[in-house]
Amino acid sequence: MARKRSSGDGLGWVAVGGLALAAVALASAEADRQRQVRARQQLREKELEDARAFVYATLHETCRAFGIAPVPLVFVEEGNAASDGHRVYVNLAWFDDLLTRHCGESACTMAVARWVLAHEIAHHVHRDADVPLWVRNSHGLELRADYYAGRALAHFGAEFGVLDGVLREIAPFPTQTHPAFHARLRASHDGFRDYVLEQAFRAQPAHALTT
Repeated sequence: MARKRSSGDGLGWVAVGGLALAAVALASAEADRQRQVRARQQLREKELEDARAFVYATLHETCRAFGIAPVPLVFVEEGNAASDGHRVYVNLAWFDDLLTRHCGESACTMAVARWVLAHEIAHHVHRDADVPLWVRNSHGLELRADYYAGRALAHFGAEFGVLDGVLREIAPFPTQTHPAFHARLRASHDGFRDYVLEQAFRAQPAHALTT
């Protein structure tokens, strides 16, 4: 004899169907989330790839301005930027974050990138990593590197003013190895000014130099 179907049986099927639909919805939402995560990862990888290419190109361009062969470049995951006299090290995440927060246009991005890399190239050219530790901690080598970085900015026709905010962040106060903001800005400005004056002097006609 067939059992009479009760109203409770219908409610049970409705509940089961509702759970199935919820499971499908959750699975679909999770699949969408994973697609979005992968898309963000791919975008970030592309951005980092572009950033690496930009740093390489800027480094080579700055080396040409110094009249030297391209310095070997190594990307690291800690610190910021440095030179050991044999290669230049750049933390790409730090570099990218610095440019993103301080620059909203390509001219600023190029100027800051050139200054940072020129500073490290100056350390490389002068083999600063090979000098005694007490000399390295005297701030003089850092200020000399800042001076040459300022000259590089002038060489490329960059605006000097973009350095203000960057140096305030990089060197808010003096440390054992690095001077504070005002000294570094002054050294960079001296390099910038000297380069501009030298170029203006060379551009003068010969007769004007004796009158």
